[in-house]
Amino acid sequence: MDFKKIIFISLFAFSFVASCKKGGDSQTAGQEKIDSVNFEHAHYSGLDILIDSNLFKTNPEVFDLENTSLVEQSGVAASAINDTVLYVHQDNGNSPEVYVISKKGKNIGTIILNGVTNRDWEDIAVGPGPIENQSYIYVGNIGDNDSVYPDISIYRFPEPNLAAFSSTKTITITNFDKIRMKYPDGPKNAESLMVDPLTKAIFIASKESNISKIYELPYPQDITNLSKLKPLLTLPFAKLTAGDISSNGTEILLRSTGGVWLWKRNPEQSVAQALMSTPVMIPVQLGYQGEGITFCHSGSGFYTSSEVPKKGNIPPSIKLYQKK
Repeated sequence: MDFKKIIFISLFAFSFVASCKKGGDSQTAGQEKIDSVNFEHAHYSGLDILIDSNLFKTNPEVFDLENTSLVEQSGVAASAINDTVLYVHQDNGNSPEVYVISKKGKNIGTIILNGVTNRDWEDIAVGPGPIENQSYIYVGNIGDNDSVYPDISIYRFPEPNLAAFSSTKTITITNFDKIRMKYPDGPKNAESLMVDPLTKAIFIASKESNISKIYELPYPQDITNLSKLKPLLTLPFAKLTAGDISSNGTEILLRSTGGVWLWKRNPEQSVAQALMSTPVMIPVQLGYQGEGITFCHSGSGFYTSSEVPKKGNIPPSIKLYQKK
């Protein structure tokens, strides 16, 4: 058997059985029957996905975070207005804050969302929104360890200019959109949030034991009423923890604790059509507990982030994989 395929099978099997402390995906008695919801199904499986080591450097640049308290990093997103800036956040039990850092891990400032709680912030994205030529930050309050919450929320607000941090290290956001939604087939745990720069649609990938379900909330999103997510397709990946779409819309990344997968997308394709094509697996250093992923806004590579033990000698960091 080909050596690369052996590596892949090992990683793929790991991604199916690996689970982190947030990984519940049980169903409750109040869920609607899955049979009433129609999903398309990807026609590929683990054995037909090849490893591609020619697209990105396999040895990343590693940057330790200046803020060593960020041990539960759950999401990372690249700024659209400054290619040297990243946004990171932590998950449930932590403050409702987005931390602004340099691409080398230095502190820049903190964004606080006024009046909300961090029930379980699991991913973050940057993309277009209601106002043309305005970049927005999307924070996904989408985690649900036991799959019990009747709805989930995404907070959307304009990306602040770095000049706002010149006189203070903290910005409090009081005016933001709260996009409430529910799944068509009952509560789900999810950690992957993506925004399509071409259509402004929101995509969520569930985190389950043997598959992932992809859902869409098309633009314009209702900020007044509870919306129902649209079921799209199922993918053969276990325990997905993050995803991103490149700023030009032509590449898609999804990751789990056991691997990273890349899809190429024709601009005329929908996200669902692109995900139906067979991806390639990108070699990465898996880290302690892989959580976040984001393309550089310039398209020059991608960053990953990971949780680390609260007590130990592993510093929180981000990793940059540059294109070759």
